[in-house]
Formats: sequence, C-alpha cells, structure tokens
Amino acid sequence: MRTCQASTLFSLLTDVRLAGAPPSHVHGLGPLNWGDVLEIQGPSGSGKTQLLYSLLATCVMPSAHLSIDSGGWGRAAVVFDTEGTFDTRQLHDLLLHKLARAFSRTNASSDAQLIALDCLRRVHVVSAASSAQLAASIYHLPAYHAAHMPDADIALVAVDSLSAFYWPDRFMAEQLRPLGLPNSHAPLQNVLSALQSFRLSHKPITVVTNWGLTLAQNSDGPSQTMPTII
Repeated sequence: MRTCQASTLFSLLTDVRLAGAPPSHVHGLGPLNWGDVLEIQGPSGSGKTQLLYSLLATCVMPSAHLSIDSGGWGRAAVVFDTEGTFDTRQLHDLLLHKLARAFSRTNASSDAQLIALDCLRRVHVVSAASSAQLAASIYHLPAYHAAHMPDADIALVAVDSLSAFYWPDRFMAEQLRPLGLPNSHAPLQNVLSALQSFRLSHKPITVVTNWGLTLAQNSDGPSQTMPTII
C-alpha cells in the first residue's frame, strides 16, 4: 500500500472529481489504483467525512448521461458506519450539486433529482457497534455482495471511523492484562485483516477515516499512537 503525498483539504476536494472509469491516477492524491487504501486522518471537524462523501458521490455517479460526461464511476459503494452519523441527506445534496454542475449547460439538468436518487441506491450502509462486529461484517461482505448486489461492482469500501472503538478496545485490553493471558485480544488487527482480505479478492478503493489519537507521554512509559493501516 502506498502513502499519498500531503495535500490541503481544499485541493483534495477539488481534485477528487474523476472522469470516466475508476482511476489509475488522481491529481493531487498521487497514483491511485484498484486495491489501493486511502486513510483520511485528522481531528474532529477537520473535513474527513466531507472528503469521504465527495469520494462516495464520485463512485456512485454515472460516468455519463445522455452522452454528457458527469464525472462518476457508476459503481457501488459500501460504508461501514461505526459512529451512527452517516447522513444520507448530506450525500444526496452533494450528489445534486455535482450533477447540477455537470449538466448546467444542457437539457439534462432536470434529470438531476432522479439520477441522484438512483445513485443513492448504489450506496450500502452497514452499522457496527464494536470492533468485533465491524470485523465480522467486513468478513461477511463477499456473501452480502453475492446475495444482495450480484450485478454490481463494489468500487469503494469505506470505514467511518476506524478509531471509533479505540477506547473500549483499550479498556478491554487493560482488563485482560492482569490475567496474564496471551495477547490475543487484537480487535483492530481483526478489522484490518478483514479489510485486507476483501481488498485482495475484490480490488476496491478502500477509504478509512481516523482521528489520529496521540496520547501524551507519562511516567508509565512512552506515548502511544493510534495504529494506522498505511
């Protein structure tokens, strides 16, 4: 997995509009190919979810409508919502904005509402209340794909947010430590293994948001950082 070059959020949002088929290169993000992983890291309110919605919109928008380039991939997307904050209305409004801009000088602008609703049907949102449930849901994704969307290609898999269960998982690890049990409780690693398995089998673009927790150094030892997957 390659590390993307640093860029401002404004340039990322500007350059995320991709033309035609899913990309082999995205300006501003460095080379982005099938199977790549994009980690969006930052504190609360830094625009991580907005960037994710822009990527989702690009994924599910059609590549063209009535021979007019609309700049999308026309593929399906799966979002694992770990914080219960996924906003369908916000994504719908973003789709309308992008479609209206694409069709602004054509007679197709009146079709934007219907196209936006059709785009939303390509977005599948899965809730998760723990790292274990998240990992199990991702491992089950191939079966879900075959049963519920056999004719659709999953071009984007997103986890928002990968760090949602950091504190509960850490608390559980602290409770198990005095028992002297082997360090087999690795919930985040299970999630990453599940993502890796689906990435290798289906080659989607994988996007995860992460608030990049850094704990201050204390007398008990060195500072600890939230694990990353890139």
